[in-house]
Amino acid sequence: MELLPLLCLCLLTRSGITSAQLNRPTVITVEEGTDVMLPCSLSTKENIEFKLFEWRKVLQKDEGLKEVFLYDGGIHYNNGLDGQSEEFKGRVSHFPDELKHGNASIIIRNTKISDSGEYTCYFPRLQSPQKFNIKLVVDPILKDRRRKNIPGQPLIVEQDSDVMLPCSLSTKENTEKKLFDWKKVAQKDDGLKEVFLYDGGSHYNNGLDGQSEEFKGRVSHFPDELKHGNASIIIRNTTLVDSGVYTCAFPRLQPPHTFYIELVVVPVLKDRSSENIPGVASKPSITSLKATKDWSLLRCKVHGNPKPEVKWQDSDGNKRNAEEPQVTEKRGLFYITLNANVTKSDLYRCVATQETISHQISAETDVHISGEGAEKTSGES
Repeated sequence: MELLPLLCLCLLTRSGITSAQLNRPTVITVEEGTDVMLPCSLSTKENIEFKLFEWRKVLQKDEGLKEVFLYDGGIHYNNGLDGQSEEFKGRVSHFPDELKHGNASIIIRNTKISDSGEYTCYFPRLQSPQKFNIKLVVDPILKDRRRKNIPGQPLIVEQDSDVMLPCSLSTKENTEKKLFDWKKVAQKDDGLKEVFLYDGGSHYNNGLDGQSEEFKGRVSHFPDELKHGNASIIIRNTTLVDSGVYTCAFPRLQPPHTFYIELVVVPVLKDRSSENIPGVASKPSITSLKATKDWSLLRCKVHGNPKPEVKWQDSDGNKRNAEEPQVTEKRGLFYITLNANVTKSDLYRCVATQETISHQISAETDVHISGEGAEKTSGES
């Protein structure tokens, strides 16, 4: 029995912008005849059970636009809606239980060579409409990867987002009564981690013991997909330490099979003041030291550990020239003072960044420079 990947990269970013939305489509490669997940999720994780989303296959030179899957507040192509392109009928489904998490991903079953192409997942009725782009490549050549024991192309996801890790039997054999085990491979600074274990209906979320502490409450499978041989999982709210190589093993098959997936979690800079991280920089303190009709001297003070990088920006996000920062250290914290002389009326921002803990925080002040004198029209915010 051969184990082939059900490939998926489900990206949920803090900002709502993924590589797909920046016209860099996620590329997914599968073998002909397998099933594939196409990822689409909102960064807000808002409930989309009553929203509208639409999957289409982009116009290609030898064929027109294809209607793949449409969902509109509970009505979709599989329960009454008309309009689905003929070649996708009976082959496409969504994940009803995942809609409440903002997940509009779909599965295309029994992929064909003609399924290759670019797909879009579109939310047209959001306040800011969002579109995700995915490129699917269906490979006609069957490849035996059972003995390679190496990860394929890594899945890359932003910190704090959710990600699907793929694992599916090419035979589509019902796995409801089977055993499969997800583990994170030991790394130099930590040991083997138990991620998710399923054994004939029992698993870590309904009574089984043994799951590693850092994965508790964050990992789930797809119960409705087990009958199709799909043992994929979702890891929610990814952290930097989730990066590494994962295995999905079917130890009781003859012969046993193990599938390897590499996950890379990239850091996202954001305000982490509420996360109780030791040494996290608090909101910068801004004061105006002196002002004339032509300029204003601004001071920003920040403290934290690790040492914050501090800079001044204008309202367009451009870095402003500043004096050399004054740095002192006491009681295990770095105290940074950064002065900047500004000559134009604008909204100025002092930004403090601690890269190693993915923390960034800022404060703003509105400065008015007049021909007769300079006054600060509003205080720090």
